[in-house]
Amino acid sequence: MWCEMKMKFLLMRKMQLAFSAALALLLVVGVVSYRNNGDQVGTAEWVAHTQEVLAALSGVLSDETEAESARRGYFITSDSVFLRKYETSAAAAYANLARVRQLTIDNAPQQRRLDVVNPLITRRLRLLAQLIDSQGNNPSDVAVQVSKTTEGEEIQARVRDLLAEMAGAERILLQSRIAKARASARLALFNILLATGLTLGLLDAVHYLLQREKSIPVVLLTSSEAEEDILRSYQLHAKCYITKPVDLDQFLRVVKTIDNFWLAIAKLPSVAN
Repeated sequence: MWCEMKMKFLLMRKMQLAFSAALALLLVVGVVSYRNNGDQVGTAEWVAHTQEVLAALSGVLSDETEAESARRGYFITSDSVFLRKYETSAAAAYANLARVRQLTIDNAPQQRRLDVVNPLITRRLRLLAQLIDSQGNNPSDVAVQVSKTTEGEEIQARVRDLLAEMAGAERILLQSRIAKARASARLALFNILLATGLTLGLLDAVHYLLQREKSIPVVLLTSSEAEEDILRSYQLHAKCYITKPVDLDQFLRVVKTIDNFWLAIAKLPSVAN
């Protein structure tokens, strides 16, 4: 009975260890997959964020250009429609500039660029407003209009360069984040494949051990001659049941006979079979 309990305990112990290890590896796969999914979602969010920043930067330049077009339209036609168009475009430029400021609040280099761009755009739009006012109140002062127009064009060139620099920085940052996400995805895939391989290898090893255990002949050498012990031993797949001799010389002959039979004469199946 003790032998039966021991064999069952060892078998259950091996199965518990195998399934615990397999469960742990599957848990690792789940965690890695979850983290990788989170990284992919985060990358998608950053792509959308960058697109929003780029759209706002493009809007600033576009609105400023629209404001300049409205000023020129008013200069040519003196139609108040162009005044309203200028006001709308100027307000939109300020709104997009504020949006860029908000979207890049955690990006110190972009914030520093905005500190330079903001007053330039403010100055640019004020010059356009002054030109419009000069067109209505003092259209003959050509020198002032030329001076303000020249200054405005110079400011516009600086603004365009700064906005292009900001857009380039956003694209570089996005590419860096995408590259990091791809590297994370590759690492996650490697870890998943590795954990899966280890799980399969572990289960295969357990199968090998169980088959090996079945192929090892169990020989009981005991002092018991009880019929129930003999019957129970064979029920537990013992190969033979031998009563241990009391005499030492006989005992040694029995041990030598067992050794000779099982290791030299008998042919046992391989583990693979």
